[in-house]
Amino acid sequence: MAFFEHLLHLVIEWAIIGFEFVGVIVLIWAGVKNLVRYIKKDIRSSMKLGKGIAMGLEFMMIGEILRTITTHDISEIIGVAAIVVIRVVLTVLIHWEIKEEEKEIEHEEAKHSHQH
Repeated sequence: MAFFEHLLHLVIEWAIIGFEFVGVIVLIWAGVKNLVRYIKKDIRSSMKLGKGIAMGLEFMMIGEILRTITTHDISEIIGVAAIVVIRVVLTVLIHWEIKEEEKEIEHEEAKHSHQH
């Protein structure tokens, strides 16, 4: 049984590293891509940046959730839970901001289409 437990811990550790790495890459990609959009004065740059940040946080959250599987100390579990809660709150706020931005863009586009 110790072999399979060791194998499980190894797979989980690599998965944590992988998901957190993907999350960081997504955040960097979203930042760079939307910096270019912002410079080009794309009105959707803020909304798309928010979507990129939300996606990056979601990948990183997967890593934190997996970390709880191998954590045995209650103080570590509380720390991981706090990180997950913070990331969930950030993700919810970002999604709310995205919806507000989408409404604003739709309103602006509707206003411009009626003027032409």
